[in-house]
Amino acid sequence: MKIEFYRSKQNLMLLVSFIMMAMVGVGCSHQESDVQLVEESDVQLVESSLLEQVYYLQEADSIQPSWLQREIVENPYLIVYRNNDEQNYLLEFPEKALFKLYKNGTFQNVKSEDLDKIIVSANFWTCTHIYSFPLYPGYEEWNFNKYSVNQIKEKLLLPNHLLKTMRTADLLEVCLDYPYMLDFAAYDDLQKGFDYLCAEFNGYNELLQRQDLNQAMLKKQAVYWRKTEKIKSLSDIEKGKYNFQCTLFKMILAQDKTLDSFNVSQLRQMIDLSFININLEKAKPEIFGTFNKISTLYLCTRIIQRQGGFYFESDEERQLFELFASTCTCNPKVLAVFTEELQQRMSSFLLNI
Repeated sequence: MKIEFYRSKQNLMLLVSFIMMAMVGVGCSHQESDVQLVEESDVQLVESSLLEQVYYLQEADSIQPSWLQREIVENPYLIVYRNNDEQNYLLEFPEKALFKLYKNGTFQNVKSEDLDKIIVSANFWTCTHIYSFPLYPGYEEWNFNKYSVNQIKEKLLLPNHLLKTMRTADLLEVCLDYPYMLDFAAYDDLQKGFDYLCAEFNGYNELLQRQDLNQAMLKKQAVYWRKTEKIKSLSDIEKGKYNFQCTLFKMILAQDKTLDSFNVSQLRQMIDLSFININLEKAKPEIFGTFNKISTLYLCTRIIQRQGGFYFESDEERQLFELFASTCTCNPKVLAVFTEELQQRMSSFLLNI
């Protein structure tokens, strides 16, 4: 059953605040694991008051031509495409609906209808700079008296040329920043909610098709939970957003296409990172709420279900476990099966994969 909301910015804020107050102890029992993390020097955390989101920029990509660095500073919503073969650049100014091609040291304006002639193949062009949605709650255009919810969501869809050229790591950031990401939490079964989200926003299906999804997910998983010290000092609304982004990240991890992308070694690393992050979550109960804990259980059950060979003490325990592993239901009667003892068995099983 879907719960209708998002009629106003106030409703959205109230929903986040309510869920943040509804925290319960559903978290998995676990133990520390050794894991090789991505070093801090491997990524550069880029933050700016001019931008709507935080994202990780590969260090190699931060070495841009001086003219491009100036363009990025002067145009906070600039999207940059680089041709890897010819070192040409295509600049997109979303707020101006303008494109400029930098070729052989000169700029030329490009009409949107001519983009296909320039971006002949997604294999040659790569989006290399941050993308911000054209609308966010609080913007003048985010007006429910002027536009319907569906009209606003239509404006948030990624254009095809960007969808196909954006790097996987950046596409992941965009999906986690989607203004209507809370839609998936409006369902009794979170998997059904995530399926709805995939039908609603084209970024998710594209993300799940990427060949290097496993690498992007592992790098993000290794660094994203380190933000908890900074997040705990922010408002309840910001804590709520971060909590839901972590929940959504785990829902993406739990999908068949994501899990299929991991080899055995990467799966082991993902599990180890999950246990480390669970420890960080347990230390910050003021940040992480019910949905985040449920999504952790869901990821664990999905991995165990795919591996097979897990011991169940009764048919009822097996049936409820499998029901949850296929739906991520929030039904209290189903969640009750995950006793401390069952969670201990799950942890031991996962640590021995």
